[in-house]
Amino acid sequence: MGDLPMLLEQISIRMRKLRNSSLTDREVMIMESLADKESMTISELTADSDVTESTVSTSASTLWRKGFVSKSTDLNDQRNKIIKLKEEGKLALEKEQRLRRRRFEIFIKALNPSEEESQIVEKLISRAIEALDNLRQQSQ
Repeated sequence: MGDLPMLLEQISIRMRKLRNSSLTDREVMIMESLADKESMTISELTADSDVTESTVSTSASTLWRKGFVSKSTDLNDQRNKIIKLKEEGKLALEKEQRLRRRRFEIFIKALNPSEEESQIVEKLISRAIEALDNLRQQSQ
């Protein structure tokens, strides 16, 4: 494996530096979770995101101030806050996803991989995604 973990970390750092967005990675992650479901509690978002409840609550409050989510109190349990992605949030998320895809397209184009290299990288990335999904399921 050699330097692969370090190289992947360096790619991650450089990709974050290229970001040009008003949304943080954590906010995008929360919005993506909400886009998959009609609404979620802070506890559900915490379980889905693998960060602390306090962190999710802070990010949800930021998204609320930006007008991207609505917050309400669970009628069955007043301690629970229910978060829902608003239309403005869906539009902002779609824009962010388009920007991220575009950055990756530019990055891949700059690499100028051959067809064979592209196929190898696609296979490796597909395996990496599957491995990460399996690790996450095992940790739950």
